[in-house]
Amino acid sequence: MAEISGDATGWPAITIWHGDKDRTVNPLNAQACIDQWLAVLRISRDGGKNEPRVWGRLQTWKAPKGETVSLYSIQDLGHGLPVGRRQPAETRDSFVIPSGISLPLELMRLWGLRKVS
Repeated sequence: MAEISGDATGWPAITIWHGDKDRTVNPLNAQACIDQWLAVLRISRDGGKNEPRVWGRLQTWKAPKGETVSLYSIQDLGHGLPVGRRQPAETRDSFVIPSGISLPLELMRLWGLRKVS
């Protein structure tokens, strides 16, 4: 990543998501992604903070220039897209999973986007 992006001047918030009941993707893949981004941004793995949340655990690292790398470990989530429990539309898609956190809404928040009314 660092080799092909050497001229990059900034990055959006980097988020890696993994459900603790995911039996499709090995949790080591999430750790490898975190390690890769920490190396790109030259952040020490020891410098992060680890916070329990209602929906699981959030680990966050911050670079000196302000970029962040976060690992969202979602409890009781299998392989799929976590959406809030109060989603108005039902879906038959087995990969859209009601959860205590909504990945799309969290990304909108992190990226400074607003819901359209």
